Amino acid sequence: MGTDLRIYMLYAVLMAGDAACMFICGLFLTKKTKLFFGFAVTVLSLNIALTVFDQFGLADLLFVLLNIGTLAALIIHRKEFLPQ
Repeated sequence: MGTDLRIYMLYAVLMAGDAACMFICGLFLTKKTKLFFGFAVTVLSLNIALTVFDQFGLADLLFVLLNIGTLAALIIHRKEFLPQ
């Protein structure tokens, strides 16, 4: 197996893990716990920060904009997600 294929497999596994983390956050944010809100903010922030350190193209720009929009919406509406 070539080195390029291993790197692409690693990327695929990491992206699937990221998607699973966001799915879990989406499911459990309705429970109104600070833990899952903080986890969602952390994952989105890492997505934004780590995208900058790779080759940056149009797909990366769209991914960053999507994550920034989601993070902004989460922070703006945080009172709906956090316990009173």
